[in-house]
Amino acid sequence: MESAVDAARQTPHVQAALRAMSAGDRKVLELVAYAQLSPTEAALALDISPNAARLRLARARKELREQLVAADPRAGEAARDTEVSSHDQ
Repeated sequence: MESAVDAARQTPHVQAALRAMSAGDRKVLELVAYAQLSPTEAALALDISPNAARLRLARARKELREQLVAADPRAGEAARDTEVSSHDQ
């Protein structure tokens, strides 16, 4: 229950962070986090190199984490705990 309340509290901050991101970074993050594609699959979908997708994903995750911590310092712990893992190694 507490995690659901925490998630609901973070929703506006997540949406604001996604809007502030560059379109390229946001698209890779959305494909990996929401569509559950691997970074390589996201790269194919976006017609970019796998390396570019991994770089954009790392940048997007970092920016999202920083935005959430800035909005709510307690979110830093939650962001680290729920970070999306990549399918590629």
